[in-house]
Amino acid sequence: MDFQKLAKMDFDSTSMKAFDWGLSLISVGYGLYAGSALWFGAGMIGCAAAWYRPMSRFQRFLQGFVKRR
Repeated sequence: MDFQKLAKMDFDSTSMKAFDWGLSLISVGYGLYAGSALWFGAGMIGCAAAWYRPMSRFQRFLQGFVKRR
């Protein structure tokens, strides 16, 4: 895996945010439709991750860490 491409990827772009929210809401909807607690739970975790944006926070932390060294 090419980590430089991952480090340069913009996780805060509008399209990436829309993809995250869409995927998590579809998972919640499917979990409710199918009556699956696993899909519903995974969708709710996805919603929390889409709101909190952990990859972009981690990416900013690493960029700040590298710049200080």
